[in-house]
Amino acid sequence: MHTSVLSARPWRRSVASVAVAALTAATLLVSLPADPASASSPCQAGTLDLVGDGDTESPCLISTLADLESLRDAVNAGSNQAGVHFLQTADIDLSSVPSWVAIGMDLESDAQFFGNYDGGLRRIIGMRIRNATPEDGYPAEAEYFGLFGYVRNGTIERLRLTGVDIDVSIAGATDSLYVGGLAAYLRSTSSSESTIVSAVSVEGDITLDYAGERGAYVGGVVGRARRGAKLEDRVSFVGTVSGTYASSSLSGGSSVVDNADANFGGLVGRMSSTSTLSLGYAQADVDVTVAKLPDDSLNHGAVYAGVLTGSSSSTTSRLEELYAVGSVSVTGGTAASETGVTVFSGVVGFIEHRNDTFVEIYYLDTIGDFSGAQVTGFDPQVGLIDVVALEEAQMRGAAAALHMTGTEGRWAYRDTAASSQLSVQAAEEERWVLVLEPAGYPVFAWQVDAAAADEPVVEEE
Repeated sequence: MHTSVLSARPWRRSVASVAVAALTAATLLVSLPADPASASSPCQAGTLDLVGDGDTESPCLISTLADLESLRDAVNAGSNQAGVHFLQTADIDLSSVPSWVAIGMDLESDAQFFGNYDGGLRRIIGMRIRNATPEDGYPAEAEYFGLFGYVRNGTIERLRLTGVDIDVSIAGATDSLYVGGLAAYLRSTSSSESTIVSAVSVEGDITLDYAGERGAYVGGVVGRARRGAKLEDRVSFVGTVSGTYASSSLSGGSSVVDNADANFGGLVGRMSSTSTLSLGYAQADVDVTVAKLPDDSLNHGAVYAGVLTGSSSSTTSRLEELYAVGSVSVTGGTAASETGVTVFSGVVGFIEHRNDTFVEIYYLDTIGDFSGAQVTGFDPQVGLIDVVALEEAQMRGAAAALHMTGTEGRWAYRDTAASSQLSVQAAEEERWVLVLEPAGYPVFAWQVDAAAADEPVVEEE
């Protein structure tokens, strides 16, 4: 099993740990009580029993573990919560749950989360996910592992996950698996709709040991972002992403990403189909081992590992205003090795589309190359704009404001952790906060402001 190294890395620096006043729901006014079922709000529909009306003015309030579980159970029973708004009003401790089952397991046609979840700058604490067996509450065909599983056309914002501990082993899998601290899979139904993640931070350790016939997508925040999904505003991961991989599928290849490949990334396992990743950071160690198959036959496919993302899109992705520190390592696989797997690693493991664009990205020079490989036709002179390798000292403390400036100095910092503003809609000049004493890597202003309001954790009974 994987052992946490959260305190073992000298570069690791989480936001101060020591959170939005609870809202009062509007009273539901009913003029005709003849049909109580039609009069109830989405917050009381089915198995839900939450305060609120489910709209932006009076969202369904999530304040306890029981509330969160009721949302999960409703979605997994087929109620996708499309158009419904939820607001978390208190920190929720999941440490008493042996193995959390994701919100949106996609086991029914509607068992995906279509709703809007506002974390209220509160925390999800101590989420643990273990081997995906029926004894752990997972059905045998489970594919999605995270706080959320399959999220489609929904939004998740203003949420902090701390103490995440995911350690899943799957042998003999016949489907691809998706693992992410926040969400396993993000997808939009069409180009006119979006699945959006903003102002989310994840701290913890995520491990998948996979042996099967298809592929794996593992990310610190999201396993796979697809078809216009957007991680677009102040998203971060601090921790480790690791695992072992063995695939027996004959559909894999060594030059293109497909269903028999593995993608491990600090923020996102794989970006695909016009997805975007902007304004974020990863302080991550990504470590993958390619294992031999039990029958000693050769693997097929490839492994892509990156501190930011394992691979970018086959249909144009954009990554912008990001920084990456930590390390990436893939062992046990080369084109001629006995494992039969080709491996690629870097800040981005593999750039798959010639029109993928990377703008204002700063990364620790010890990580190595920016990309492990690039698709034929990708022109670094066009696709890499202000992508810069820096020494550690240039990225810490006050020096960050001198070296991580962005185009025309648009990376704006403040040099104090003190603020009475408790809002993710911070002023542009307060986008980043310099960590001065002792010198650390920059964090987001919203993270510092939210942490300043944290209250002691009270465990659920």
